[in-house]
Amino acid sequence: MKWYLRLTLLALLALLVVACGGTATPAPTEVPVATEAPAEEPTEAPMEEPTEEPVAEPTEAPMEEPTETATDTGYDVNLTIWADDTRAPVIQELGAAFSEEYGVGIIVQQVGFGDIRENFTVAAPA
Repeated sequence: MKWYLRLTLLALLALLVVACGGTATPAPTEVPVATEAPAEEPTEAPMEEPTEEPVAEPTEAPMEEPTETATDTGYDVNLTIWADDTRAPVIQELGAAFSEEYGVGIIVQQVGFGDIRENFTVAAPA
């Protein structure tokens, strides 16, 4: 039984030494500082002619105008919400309560469901 106890203590000691060992980070080395070289005159490379024809940039389809464009809500700050025909009436009802509570005008513009994503990608950067 003594050999089992000694083997266990040796294994624990080995684990302790490994766990508490230092990190193997290399010592920092000094980077040589470049001295100033004499200024050389820049040489121009001959201009190469393009081998491919320039590609025309794609033109974006005009954004479809929303059906409602009422902007006079009577509030200084307005929030425009795009919604499809099934959600627009519900949002208008909720928008009236929101406007009264927070003092922000709600403008609900009815936009086709498939057009909302395309319109967003065009209007978001603005």
